[in-house]
Amino acid sequence: MSSQPHGSRLPLLTRNERRVRRRRRLPQPERTPALLNDRNASRTSPALEAYYMRQIEMFRGEHDRQAFFRVLRVPLPSCFRLTVTHRFPYHLRQRLEREFVPLFEAGDLQSACEEAVRAYPHLAGEPLRVQPPFALPWYPDRLAWQVDVPRAILRKLPALRPFHQFLVAENVVGGMNRQEAVSMLPPLLLQARPGHRILDMCAAPGSKTAQLVDMLAAQPSSADRCVLVANDVDRQRCWMLVHQLKRFACPFLVVTNYEAASIPLRVFSHRFDRVLCDVPCSGDGTLRKSPDVWHKWSVKNGNGLHALQVRIALRGMALLMDDGTGLMTYSTCSLNPVENEAVVAELLRQMGADGAELVDVSEQLPALRRRRGLCHWTPSRDEPASLQPPSSAEQQWMHLERCVRVMPHDQNTGGFFVAVLRRLARTGREDAEMENGDGDASGAPDAAAAAVSRGQHRRMAGPADPPLEAVADAADGASVLDPIGDFYGIDRCQLRRHLYRRESTATDADSASTRRRLYWMSGGAADVAEALRSRPGRLLAAGIRAFELCEMHHHRQATAAAPPFRIAHEAVPLLRPHLHVSRFVAVCRDAWVQLLLHDGRGQPRTSFLLERLRDADARRRLQDMPCGPLVIEHVLEAERGEDAELLPPVRSHVVAWKTGANTLSFFTPVDDLEALQRLYGVSVERAEQQEENGNPS
Repeated sequence: MSSQPHGSRLPLLTRNERRVRRRRRLPQPERTPALLNDRNASRTSPALEAYYMRQIEMFRGEHDRQAFFRVLRVPLPSCFRLTVTHRFPYHLRQRLEREFVPLFEAGDLQSACEEAVRAYPHLAGEPLRVQPPFALPWYPDRLAWQVDVPRAILRKLPALRPFHQFLVAENVVGGMNRQEAVSMLPPLLLQARPGHRILDMCAAPGSKTAQLVDMLAAQPSSADRCVLVANDVDRQRCWMLVHQLKRFACPFLVVTNYEAASIPLRVFSHRFDRVLCDVPCSGDGTLRKSPDVWHKWSVKNGNGLHALQVRIALRGMALLMDDGTGLMTYSTCSLNPVENEAVVAELLRQMGADGAELVDVSEQLPALRRRRGLCHWTPSRDEPASLQPPSSAEQQWMHLERCVRVMPHDQNTGGFFVAVLRRLARTGREDAEMENGDGDASGAPDAAAAAVSRGQHRRMAGPADPPLEAVADAADGASVLDPIGDFYGIDRCQLRRHLYRRESTATDADSASTRRRLYWMSGGAADVAEALRSRPGRLLAAGIRAFELCEMHHHRQATAAAPPFRIAHEAVPLLRPHLHVSRFVAVCRDAWVQLLLHDGRGQPRTSFLLERLRDADARRRLQDMPCGPLVIEHVLEAERGEDAELLPPVRSHVVAWKTGANTLSFFTPVDDLEALQRLYGVSVERAEQQEENGNPS
């Protein structure tokens, strides 16, 4: 995927990042842990507490309400999800269970944590029970985990430093994704399947999008038909989204920059099978994670966002398939019924009983502790009708009780709301928009929504990048595709269908740099990219980086048959079925570890002498190969874990270029290389120590 704006522009910075950089230039007073957390010590808000005291239907009694407010003042546990698109998620899970669960069971860890808590006033009032990481009982295949130790302690405690380093390192390479537990619910309830066309309307920062990538990539044979459009209104957040999602090497991903309530119907004339609508909200469900919400909370926050939330939800329903198969999840990290059930009720009211319905998901995720949606609530005085509870007649067909509420004190999570809606029929308003042009989903917004919209349009401002074009359509397309097809053995039809690059323009001073990378898109992603070519600046990234121009082809020993483009490291698993086997060389484990250690000594471009390779068959084959790009791989065979679980085999690879008769140069990203070293249990430091002891690895 295109991972940054073209050319040599400076990286886009958020306002907070610019403020932090300015502060670093000034002398700062010494800050102790107590000073850092004084603002978190007072987790109170009279306005918030008074408002939820009036929402009697939310609670099961006074004891339940007190438990709710008590848990809101306790920091949120850390959660993470192992990604299936990673090459060895089940090996990571085994390492968690074998290595890090026993680490938490050490007898002195409890007392060490209690000692560390004294430095944090906002934690000192709560009893701290150190428990080992555990798999969330409602998430499939034990792939989502929770750690009850507060994040501040997890970072600072020396005894837990190996576990924290493990989380950070695997998060960088995409082996796991840090994600709040309740944030995992919408993709699961959406019932996404391989081959689906999916839209994530407000995608940044991308944790739910990454989860959808996992679900769509479960069957690689269906990847060409599906597409996942990740949209966000803030251009800077879109680039952050691109950076986060490039870890997962997804050919069917498209990142767009639209105001969610105004995503054009004409561009996406092929409707989506699924829409994930996680709208902007007041965020009072995140009080445990974001203590500043206590002081910022106001009734006006939720009331002011209500109209925008309705508009976004209506546009999401308009983009769904209208044959009864299209599903949309509407979700917020708020517990305010004005932002939740009131929005769903207004959406159903405008679409009618024949246009949409709420789906009963009570049988899904049976281990999840949830509560039914509210049919009655107490809004503030003199509010519009759309903020009021539905009438008795509307309640009978709306079935708001089918909504899902997750309360923080039920399962030690954040607060969350999610509703699953099915699209039944097209409305007349959509037909009018298709004929007259794209407009807002629900007419003119009110003053509050208009103010939000003006701010969003300001955030969308920025220089437009050249659109993506099919390489086959370019004037020099044949001269680019033919060498790649001949050398790698890829079918020309596949290259013409899937290979794209940035267009060069007369005003583009860095046109050469924009053409250094070729991107591979699925058929569904290519269709979206073609539809967006007429709307400059709306498509930010699509597909996966497949080939990159390499200076090695100018080497004096390079063969004339070698193309100037080398295959990208992250594209090897995707393109392997299309590549000729002559460019792959398998090595034994001893030689593979040798290559990992050579490439990991801080000089990844240092030439490797083939005569040193500890695999005679592979050495002879590599020496006989012509110069040019190649892939060296090793298969870690399946093994049975301690719990009798059979781990699947793992195919690992490094990308290299044969630069001479007896030399190789490697092109493996450092983070991916370190992940392979962890998988095989080797490290450069350990190898150097063994060499000093006279026992080379």
